[in-house]
Amino acid sequence: MPQSHPIGQYLRERWQALLLVPAALVVGTAAVWLAGFLVESPPDALTIVVVAVSTACLALLRRLLVDVCGYHEVIAHEPGSVLARGIVSRGDLMVPAAVLAVVPLVATLAAASTLLGPLAIALAGVFASCAVAAAISVEVSRPRVGLAAAARAAGYLAIAGYAAGPGWWERAANTGVAALIAYAFVAGLAWQIGRDLRGPTEVAPGEAVISYAWGPVPAIIVWFGVMMVAGSLMAAVGLYLPSSWVVALLIDVTLLVAAIVGIVYARSPSARRGAIVARFTAGWALGVPMVLALRTAAL
Repeated sequence: MPQSHPIGQYLRERWQALLLVPAALVVGTAAVWLAGFLVESPPDALTIVVVAVSTACLALLRRLLVDVCGYHEVIAHEPGSVLARGIVSRGDLMVPAAVLAVVPLVATLAAASTLLGPLAIALAGVFASCAVAAAISVEVSRPRVGLAAAARAAGYLAIAGYAAGPGWWERAANTGVAALIAYAFVAGLAWQIGRDLRGPTEVAPGEAVISYAWGPVPAIIVWFGVMMVAGSLMAAVGLYLPSSWVVALLIDVTLLVAAIVGIVYARSPSARRGAIVARFTAGWALGVPMVLALRTAAL
């Protein structure tokens, strides 16, 4: 891609978005395998590959749409960004967004056509969640930023619904499958809160940041509460697996670490410590389903 191409410049400056690819591949693989295992019908290798790649495309699509739908907010609060400098326009971003929407459609149609229904729901959910989040977050207030975070997390719920399609589409889903899909929303919400943790003086005027609207200590308390709910959901998934007590113990230990991470941030709120919370949340949200999937694959 030429050095001067707007999308190339966008990717160079928004390179963190590319980290979604390996993360989504892990989540997609774990979710499709676990969902099938929970209904005693593990998917074949081709379906796993298609769902994993499609999940990565949907995750990148969601990230692009965050900038497309929140274009004016990015310009207002990130004056040094590639969007604010006028290098990339909304129209420029719509081209790769269209490609990222078409690739899962073609792949699913070719190799996993039974999941076309969940894919259609996922695409609609990703578009709707980003649009709603952008509309809500224009005003900085306690309820507004919370609703915006929930709307953004709904995009993860839609993607997880597609990835877990073998466990509920065209068959009766059990509680474990429902908990697995719900986990994506709750863990995504925890990550949305975690990435919004900063110090009292580190927020630009008018910027919709959770730790500014709620206060650092209430924000970290809510974050830990959401993490506990996410852990409970994965414990519910573990009830359908052998050695469920091991799963519960693992989740309890990691939540204890989460409490320590949260206390460190609450004692001296800062963007650096908030970033540690966000990274821990992301690693935890990815690691728990991956460990469970590897456990079932080894049976």
